[in-house]
Amino acid sequence: AAYHTAASPRPVVPRSALVARVTDDLATLDESDLNQVFRFVADLKARREEQEQKALARRIVAQAKQLARQDTRSREEVWDHFESLIEEIRQEAIAKGTAIEGEYIGD
Repeated sequence: AAYHTAASPRPVVPRSALVARVTDDLATLDESDLNQVFRFVADLKARREEQEQKALARRIVAQAKQLARQDTRSREEVWDHFESLIEEIRQEAIAKGTAIEGEYIGD
């Protein structure tokens, strides 16, 4: 794979050469600048993860809406089923000793 610069939209630098250039440049930085680079890279990673999570959430919502359109049960029947699942999960948690004290009061 090759990467492009801001001045050129076409790929101009192979990845391995780019990594080598960045490594050489990093070696010349003082500790303060290296810390800034580290924070910048951490911020880029966090943004990427956030974008991936948002994309996943959009896919989950789209799938849930599609399933809801296909469901022939009434809203009340769906809610009753949901409540029974909550109770089943709660009972399993109690049996495992991982239940949180208190009662579910609704949404």
